[in-house]
Amino acid sequence: MNNRSTYIYSMLTFLSLCMPGNITAQTLDLNKAWLDLQFIIGTWKIESGAEMENGNLLEKELRGKGFALNGRDTILKEVIQLVYDDSGIHYIAKVKGQNNNESTISSLVNTQKATFVFENKAHDFPQRINYRKISDTLIMAWIEGEKNGEKKKMEYPMKRIN
Repeated sequence: MNNRSTYIYSMLTFLSLCMPGNITAQTLDLNKAWLDLQFIIGTWKIESGAEMENGNLLEKELRGKGFALNGRDTILKEVIQLVYDDSGIHYIAKVKGQNNNESTISSLVNTQKATFVFENKAHDFPQRINYRKISDTLIMAWIEGEKNGEKKKMEYPMKRIN
């Protein structure tokens, strides 16, 4: 090998040793992600039934709830918060009748292709909560992960109603 080849090989070796283990990991621009996530503000109806989500902005927090309609009755199913703080953007959900009625926290780990992925690997199910903006009036939400050693995914296409 000549000196130039040795130098290039040495630099490539050095750079490969300095790279993080997951070279596909994305460095999140949290300010941009927070602004982009605000598409979720409003009331969204799950297309396959009478379930809905709505969200309101409070400075660095989005508060929402998931509910179902039964005739004229509104049945609260979950309370949702998206919180932006120094440690990141977090999805906090308190689902009625689950996790001893305690909140679970998932953190934003990816924002590629208008999809926001929140993850909590320690949670039983779901480990990931995803929202993809299809248009100003359509969202695809889904939860996924493993439950009892089996991969599961549940999709919730939603349409804006206000």
